[in-house]
Amino acid sequence: MLNARFFNALAMLVGTIIGAGIFGLPYVAAKTGLVPTVIYLTVLTFIVLLMHLLYGEVVLRTKGKHRLVGYAEIYLGKWGKRVATLSVVLGGYAGLLIYIILSGVFLSNLLGEFFGHDPRPYSIIVFFVSFIFIAGGLKVVSWVESFLSFLLVAAIFLFLAKGSSSISLSSFTESINWSEIFLPYGVLLFALTGGSIIPDLISVLEKKENLIKKTIIIGTLIPAVIYFLFIVIIFGITGEATTPDAITGLKNFYGDGFVKIGALVGFLAVITSFLAFGINLKKTLQHDYKFSKALSLVLALFVPFLIFSTGFNDFIRVIGFSGAVMGGIDGVLIILMYQKADREGKGTRKPEYDIPTSKALEYLLVVVFALGIIYAILNP
Repeated sequence: MLNARFFNALAMLVGTIIGAGIFGLPYVAAKTGLVPTVIYLTVLTFIVLLMHLLYGEVVLRTKGKHRLVGYAEIYLGKWGKRVATLSVVLGGYAGLLIYIILSGVFLSNLLGEFFGHDPRPYSIIVFFVSFIFIAGGLKVVSWVESFLSFLLVAAIFLFLAKGSSSISLSSFTESINWSEIFLPYGVLLFALTGGSIIPDLISVLEKKENLIKKTIIIGTLIPAVIYFLFIVIIFGITGEATTPDAITGLKNFYGDGFVKIGALVGFLAVITSFLAFGINLKKTLQHDYKFSKALSLVLALFVPFLIFSTGFNDFIRVIGFSGAVMGGIDGVLIILMYQKADREGKGTRKPEYDIPTSKALEYLLVVVFALGIIYAILNP
């Protein structure tokens, strides 16, 4: 029988997965074509689902509480810890950069008629205000993040309900753009991945471990369904006029009022995620790598801000690169850790579920992730 802890764990996973990445998906469909985007979405959903289940099994096979870096060290040694650390830190920087970019876009939609529509000044203001809050020791309460994630999902359904009658079928007849055929890969991998929360999800379901597998499956599939609907509705309405953030492009169809609602919810969700990301990365550098409090703060926040300041503010490029590279690295690490914990019997406890898979499939996915990493690095 399902209980409150199941729904709490489910909300944690869904809330972690659905974030900034969703706003870029309709634009990807507009650039590449709806059919290849939906194919990517379908295939990557099941790949990510498998990665979530394998990571969950690794966690369940290991005594004690750890994070990705800790599990990588246990099963892969020092090199695994170094690679996982690189992925976590770079992923943190990418996440912060994405939130800096999006916060400016959303604020420009909210305040543009008063202070101008250039999103960059808004992003700079948001960064420095957030920096002050994080430096001052602000704590983002977990229920605030959960509530805003719920509000974001509710706003998405508002768009879906209002926009379903405005879809133009002509938007779906666009031919495939083969020059952008690889664009959906990194963006969707970024948008679908939420494995970082799985150790916490398992902790929430302590003494209810029989629900872990079901929670991971349902919690991974729900965002995929929402993504499909969001892509179809937004792209179906705005067509070639779809913008990278999805929301701005709706202005010509529904006016400022409707767009401002979406921008406000998007901004609130983004700013809380920015604060949470910044605090977490700062603490990681401070506690795990023994940097001073001041140096941890500077390294955590000013690196992505400096990247933004150099003009690297293309939202789609950032999430595409982050998804392909950091998502790919994490995927490879999870497969290798799973092989050590399961196939080589190095796990220290019996898991509550065991995912049947084959070496051929595992190595095929390693090759796919590796090729994605190489392509993203060579074509930034």
